[in-house]
Amino acid sequence: YPLFGAFSGNGWVHGTTSRTAVHFKVFIPIEGKYLFKVTAKGDDQLWSIAGKAFKLDSGTAFKESTLGEVNLTAGVLEFNAVIPPSGAIDRFSLTAPDLRPVEPVNGWDFNAPLTAEAVNEAAAALLNLESSLPEDKTFPKTIIEAAAATALPPEAILTDNPVYGKTVAAKWVRLPQKEATVSLPFKAERTAVYTLKVRTLGVKLAAGFDNISALYHGKPYLDWIDIGACKLAQGMHAINIHLPAAGGIDVVEVGRKLSTAKDYATLTKFDLPQNRPLKTAELDTVIKALQEQFKERK
Repeated sequence: YPLFGAFSGNGWVHGTTSRTAVHFKVFIPIEGKYLFKVTAKGDDQLWSIAGKAFKLDSGTAFKESTLGEVNLTAGVLEFNAVIPPSGAIDRFSLTAPDLRPVEPVNGWDFNAPLTAEAVNEAAAALLNLESSLPEDKTFPKTIIEAAAATALPPEAILTDNPVYGKTVAAKWVRLPQKEATVSLPFKAERTAVYTLKVRTLGVKLAAGFDNISALYHGKPYLDWIDIGACKLAQGMHAINIHLPAAGGIDVVEVGRKLSTAKDYATLTKFDLPQNRPLKTAELDTVIKALQEQFKERK
């Protein structure tokens, strides 16, 4: 019944005339940090998940609320909620930033035979090995000043205050009161693996290329954070840095890795033939090797 506003599925859970405990059981496929949100109604709710407790007041109609971040291990997760008399729960969600895709440098071609080059590139992505590729010294590292961005958040201010450490640029971007995302454009001249370092201020931030980001712990002063390596297609991309309130950013540094077939073969050490499509027995060897190296994707 649509008594308390729109709901998401075929129905919702309604409490009784007394406080009601509700037990949930879900499967978490990948270990990591998740943002926990709940759509419910009723005040004085108690939620307990992954060793953390949250109190929630949702009022008299369905409302989505963010409870906070939780660290979850892969596998079956069980947790509980206690709702007040006549309280109700519509849904909950656990969301996390996108992982970098497991694919060859130029993407999958499902109409072509599988080659050692494609297998090595995909395996390196799966095992997070691409940061270990050799540096492409023919590519001059690109420094992008945050203060030079054409579209900064309205909350941002430009400052040359040196109290938080030495800066690379003449001015840097500060978010004095509210968290926000600073987006900087970057043009990849060719499809390759690129590296990203950011010089930021803030104890917790999210950063990455395009919609692929991860959470990082920074410092209460300006310091470099290594974001790692990411495959980028030729063309324009966005470098997104989500900063906390009172955080800031000085510059980002973009580098490039060598990404030839030989470079990837050196990383994976699969010793596969390079001049023909792979045979089933050769792929079985790769799968067994991956089973030994890969436990849970972080």
